[in-house]
Amino acid sequence: MKKYLYIGIAGMINLCTVSPVCAEATDSLHIAGSESLGTQYTISLKGIRFKAEDKELGLRVSRSYNEKSMGINLIIRPTEVLALVGTDTTVIAQGWEDGQQAHDYTVVRNNSMVQVFRDKILFAKVSEKLLPYAGAVTLFHTGNIEDTYTTDIIPDRTEAPVEAENETAITQMLPEACNNLITDPYCNRGFTRKGLNASERTFYTQQAIYNGWGQDAYMDTDAYSGKYCIRLNGQGTYPDKGASLEVSLNCESGTPYYIRAMIKSDGYTGKLALDKANNFIRITDTQGKWKQVEGILTPAQASSLLSVSSDEDCSNGTLWIDNIEVYKGWKSTGSIGLRTEVSYVMLAAGTTWAPTRETNVYMLGFTDNGTSCSLIDTTKVHMRGGSRLKKRIAGSQLYSMYFPGDLSGINVTGYFDGVSYADTELEYGVDYVLQRYEYPRFHYINPTEDLTKGCYLIQFVDNMDGADVTLTFSATTPATTSTDKPYYTVGNPYGTYYTPKGRFYKFDEKEQRFLLTENQSLKPFEAYIATDATVPVTSITPNGIETGVQRVFGTDGSKISIRTSQNSLIAYASEPTTLPVYSVNGHLIKTVSLRQGENTIPLQRGFYLAGKKKVVVK
Repeated sequence: MKKYLYIGIAGMINLCTVSPVCAEATDSLHIAGSESLGTQYTISLKGIRFKAEDKELGLRVSRSYNEKSMGINLIIRPTEVLALVGTDTTVIAQGWEDGQQAHDYTVVRNNSMVQVFRDKILFAKVSEKLLPYAGAVTLFHTGNIEDTYTTDIIPDRTEAPVEAENETAITQMLPEACNNLITDPYCNRGFTRKGLNASERTFYTQQAIYNGWGQDAYMDTDAYSGKYCIRLNGQGTYPDKGASLEVSLNCESGTPYYIRAMIKSDGYTGKLALDKANNFIRITDTQGKWKQVEGILTPAQASSLLSVSSDEDCSNGTLWIDNIEVYKGWKSTGSIGLRTEVSYVMLAAGTTWAPTRETNVYMLGFTDNGTSCSLIDTTKVHMRGGSRLKKRIAGSQLYSMYFPGDLSGINVTGYFDGVSYADTELEYGVDYVLQRYEYPRFHYINPTEDLTKGCYLIQFVDNMDGADVTLTFSATTPATTSTDKPYYTVGNPYGTYYTPKGRFYKFDEKEQRFLLTENQSLKPFEAYIATDATVPVTSITPNGIETGVQRVFGTDGSKISIRTSQNSLIAYASEPTTLPVYSVNGHLIKTVSLRQGENTIPLQRGFYLAGKKKVVVK
C-alpha cells in the first residue's frame, strides 16, 4: 500500500479521500498542544530519517479530524516535496540526493503565508487563505521513519529558522544593513530550470532564483561555506553543452553596484557581468583554490540580469561559486544620508568626506584628476574592505603608486586606438606595465605574477594621454615593509594626506624620478622610497623613461605595445600577429611572428622603426 506524509494547512477536502492513510490509524500520531493553533504558528520536525527510498511520510494540520478542508498538503519524499492545494498537485522541491540522511523540516505560518524549510533552508512559500483558530496536528505513517525524530509546536508565534546558522564561512560578507539583493546568497535553493536546455538541471526548489542556459549546472557539496555551492562544467558548445548562471535583478540605470562572490576554478575562465553594463568582473583560473572576486558594475540602462559565463575560448574546466553578493552603491556622499554601513561610494576630486557619524564603508572610491584628489576624515570614515582609484593619466608617464590590496583590474574611459572606450578592462602588457623596486634596481613585473598589495611604478601606453583609468583593489590590509635594505618602498595607506618622518624620496612626475626630500605630504595611493642610509643619494631613476611604452599595431591591425630593453625590443601582443621592423632608412630588417603575450625581439644597438614608431635600442 502506498503511504503518504501530508502537511495539510486547514482546507476543505477530506484527507481520507486523497490517501488511504486514515485507514491505518495505528500508524499515525496526534501531536499534543496543537489544539490552540492560531493564524501564526511554527511546527518543527527534527531528525526525520526515512527507512527506505520509496517511503512517504506525513503531517496534517486541520481544525478537527472530521472537518473537510481546502488547504495545502505536502507530500514529503526522500528526494522531493509535492504541494496539494485543493485538487492541484505541484512539485515544490526535487532532486535532493541526501534523502536517506536525517533532516529537519519546519512549517511556519504567518497569516495567509506558509513557509516550508528543510535543514533551515527556505525552499517553498504557499498561500493559505483559511485562518484556523483551533486545530490538530497529526503525523501519518510514522513507521516509515526512524523513531529518533522529535516534534515541537509553537502556537501563536512564528520562529523561522535562520539559514545563515548553517554557513561556516560568511564573516567576510557585508552586514545586513547593506541589503544584499541576492535572496539566495549561499546557493542552497537549487535552480528554476528556466533557460534554453536548462530543464534537465536536477536540483529544483520553488524558492530558487538561479537560471540560465545549459544543463551542465549542478548543486555541489564542495562548498566554500555551508552545505551547497553551484558548479558549472565548462562552456562546451552553446547551447548543447556547458551552462551559464543567471539571476534576475532590478538595477537602476547609472547606479553603481558592488558585486562579490567566492569562486573556485579548475581550468575555467570567464566573467561575472550585469547586462547593460560596459565592463565585467573577470574570473580567472584559481587552480582549485577558493578566492573572492569583486568589482563595481554600473549599467548604462536599467539592468535586469546578473550572469556568470565562461570565456568563448574556454571549452572545458569547472567553476564553483558561492556566497554571491550584490549591493546598491552610491555615486556621491550626498545621497547616503545618515547611513553608517555603506557598501560603496565614489568620492569626487577635491572633496573631503567627513560624515556626522562614524561610518563603515566596504568599497571606497577616490578620484585624482591630476590637480586634486578626494580625501576622507579618517576619524569618521572606516575603510572595511576594498578601494578604487579613478585617475586622469598622461600617456607613457610613470606614476608611483601604492596598491592597498590585490589589484582586481584596471578599466579605462576615453578615446584612443581610434575607439571610444567606456569603463573597458585594460590588458596587462598590451595597455600598461608595472615595475617593482627591489634594491638596488627596478624590474618589470612578469605578466604571470599576481599583482598583490605593495608599491609599484605604473606606466600606460603613449596614446592613452588624457584618459581616465580606474584601478580596483581587494580588501585593504596592513602594510608590511622590509627594512633590511638601505632603500625600500613604502606606501601611503591612509585616505588622506600623509607626511613621512625624516628624509625620503618622493616621485617627481615631471622629472620622472625619485628626489630626496623631507616635510612633504603624499596623496592617497602614493608610494615613496624610504631610506636609513647615512649619506643617501640625491635621486633614484627608474627604467622606461627614454621611449616609454608605445602603441603599435600588427599587420592584421591587432594591438601591440613596445618598449626597449638591453639589445632587444619587448613587444606585448593582444593576439598572435606579425610585426615588421625597419631601419630608420625604411629598409625591412625582419618581420617577427609574435605570440599572444610577451615577446622578446633581439636587435643590435641603434635606431629602428617598429609599427611606424621610432625606437632606440641600447
